[in-house]
Amino acid sequence: IYAAIDIWEMRRIIANSEELNILIERAGTAADIRYNVAAMNANGRAYLIYRDPKYKDAFRQNYEANKKILTDLYQKARRQENKEAARRMIEAQDAYYNFVQQEVFTRLEQGKFEEAAQVALQNGLPLARALNQVVDEYASKRKNELLEVKTHLPHPQVR
Repeated sequence: IYAAIDIWEMRRIIANSEELNILIERAGTAADIRYNVAAMNANGRAYLIYRDPKYKDAFRQNYEANKKILTDLYQKARRQENKEAARRMIEAQDAYYNFVQQEVFTRLEQGKFEEAAQVALQNGLPLARALNQVVDEYASKRKNELLEVKTHLPHPQVR
């Protein structure tokens, strides 16, 4: 009888560990998305302040890296709510990126430094906040899922 219980317990542990691995991967993806968004924000501000093209290039690279992650996330989503979350992040990131490229960076390249700063503050900051909000919501959901599964994992028992 102990052997049957042990086999059943092992199957349950394996199933839980597979689910846990998926959730850990999702949490890691959420962390990568957050990192790229923070780096985009920092590089956009740095280009605005220093006007060094390396920051503009880094801004684009962070965007492209995140675009790939978000597109993969959208395509791999098993549930509609996760697909919708990925879509919202893609849309918010695209809106922010396109605005900064077209409205802020263009003005900087035209030598309109104060105008670029004002446009970035008035119109870019709300877009950045909207992007951060949808990313934070996604990351928080992934963290909560991971914590929920972790609390339900069986603890090994010593006999």
